[in-house]
Amino acid sequence: AIAVVNRADLNAWPVRLSTEVDFVFDPSWSPDGEAVVWHEWDNPDMPWDQGRIVFRRADTSTPPVVAYDMPDTSVGQPRWHPDGQRIVFICDHGGSWNLWQVPVDHKTGEVGTAGPLCQDDSEHSFAQWGTGQRSFAVSTDGSQILFSRLDAGFGRLSLLRLETGEVEDVDKGVFAALHWQGDVLTAMRSGARTPTQIVTYNTASSSLRSERRTRVVGPSLGYDEATLVEPTAIEFRGDDGMLLHGRLYEPKEIDNPAGAPLLCWVHGGPTDQSTVSWNSRFTFFLSRGWSIFVPDHRGSTGWGREYRQALNGTWGVADVDDCAAGVRHCIEHHRVDARRIAAIGGSAGGFTALLLLARHSVLFAAGVAVYPVSDLVSLVENTWRFEKHYTDTLVGPLLTDRQTLIERSPLSQVGRINAPLLVLHGIDDNVVGVQQSRDLVAALVRAGGVAELVEYEGEGHGFSRVTTLADELGRTEAHLKRHVLDRF
Repeated sequence: AIAVVNRADLNAWPVRLSTEVDFVFDPSWSPDGEAVVWHEWDNPDMPWDQGRIVFRRADTSTPPVVAYDMPDTSVGQPRWHPDGQRIVFICDHGGSWNLWQVPVDHKTGEVGTAGPLCQDDSEHSFAQWGTGQRSFAVSTDGSQILFSRLDAGFGRLSLLRLETGEVEDVDKGVFAALHWQGDVLTAMRSGARTPTQIVTYNTASSSLRSERRTRVVGPSLGYDEATLVEPTAIEFRGDDGMLLHGRLYEPKEIDNPAGAPLLCWVHGGPTDQSTVSWNSRFTFFLSRGWSIFVPDHRGSTGWGREYRQALNGTWGVADVDDCAAGVRHCIEHHRVDARRIAAIGGSAGGFTALLLLARHSVLFAAGVAVYPVSDLVSLVENTWRFEKHYTDTLVGPLLTDRQTLIERSPLSQVGRINAPLLVLHGIDDNVVGVQQSRDLVAALVRAGGVAELVEYEGEGHGFSRVTTLADELGRTEAHLKRHVLDRF
């Protein structure tokens, strides 16, 4: 990847701003339009492992300048402060992704000492799975910053006054796409009981929450707010004693004295988190009487760098055991029917769900895997450029650890999967190729297992068509009813 700048009228060749690096994210202009800042990093790191904040004058009269680069530290979302004399960015050097700043002079290339603007245990950013994330916004006059905070998966909007360092919470919800212009902040807001909406705040008001205005609301799919539920944050211990986290959604009413059936719903990534935001799939199954356990196995975001890095080298082992420990905790401490539990997940979550069926088969009556990783060697050889070296850290490099990659793969453990399995995959998936699911289901059937594969034309890594989403839910519900609910 190369950072370049071009004239808006496209009447000149692009001018290279950076030397060649593996990845460049989120370039941002200085207020005077004379310099650009960006986030860059190199293989085999992912953006949440390590990276640099770099700036350069657009006329290329000076070489690129590294504004911030610290070993074992991830950064992101660099943007110029309105005064043009500092860069605000996200940094986890203090343990969590927090707001930081670094003084710079783009005319001379001088860089001051970087430091946190607000340092706490909450996360002020999501994992950078793509460009354009905006979890904070600086006021037009530069005196304040509104930013998203995540605690145990729950979100809130907070206000930082730069002169005093004072921080106050403004509103509840998971916030993204923050943009502050004049006296108006625009953002996306969501919650377990709040369909995704575009909201604005009058920032000139002394009470921002009272000035919130909802401009656009996403589809609620016919669900009434009174029927929706907030999850409960839970803590439990892993097999090695590590303190782990998750959330449990329970239906409004549990009619069965034995407890509700349970879905162990594993998030993707695996460097990610299912935040407490609108999830139509969760809502669908909650309305049908299922409880949903959402584990934050080690390696998840939302709990700081140490927790996020704790999966390195052990993907396919530690995440699986953590999820199983969480299910056992739910059985012991909540109203869960231990006979009626299923594992479900997509992508990396599908990988973990498959291994739960293989390695903890006594817990699960059935499973659903959506575009799952089932062959790690195939993943390394065929996945898209962004994740090409992801498994180097999570498991080991293909050159030296091929056998480990083979052994960790669900494809190598099909003989241990006894629970009926439904696999759903898009034919145009360029992240996890559909051939992985074809090979997995064929191997399961040869081994005497019960498995069904459904392929969707025109779908990639993540389904988008309404007809596909409806079919996915219908097939998943039918599979779980037949193999879980109707069996007991």
